[in-house]
Amino acid sequence: MIVLRSLVLLFFFLCCTLQSTFADQIDVVLKFASRAAARSDPIVSQHYDVMQDLFAQDRVIPDLKVWRMSQDVNGAHTMLPGWFLLVSLQSGRVPDALRDHPAVQIVINRDKANARQAGAIIRSTVSAALLQDLRFEPMFAGSDYPWGAWQ
Repeated sequence: MIVLRSLVLLFFFLCCTLQSTFADQIDVVLKFASRAAARSDPIVSQHYDVMQDLFAQDRVIPDLKVWRMSQDVNGAHTMLPGWFLLVSLQSGRVPDALRDHPAVQIVINRDKANARQAGAIIRSTVSAALLQDLRFEPMFAGSDYPWGAWQ
């Protein structure tokens, strides 16, 4: 009986560990007037390494290029104004202050987006029509954007 109980507890522990290991990845795209404005923001600055003078490369893409596909001319992109960055954190590690930040353009569950599942868009301050037209680069490996192909 003790062995069975131990096995059940071990199974439960392993399931919980694997679930947290494979937590969904959440991408938060924010727009600022400049890099300096992003650096001085109290929420975004938590992902900035002052000593190295750069954003945390394992979870931030600074100077994200954002454009509307419909405005491309002969394959050339016209970038949208502003300075964009993407912060990527595991689900459950995204603070409300980041998710609800006034500079947020879109909050995406990357894993649901890749799997084409409902609920991929957690929060968006842009219209659904505009979202269909937006493109980003560069992106983290494993990101299956753009949106227009499937939504």
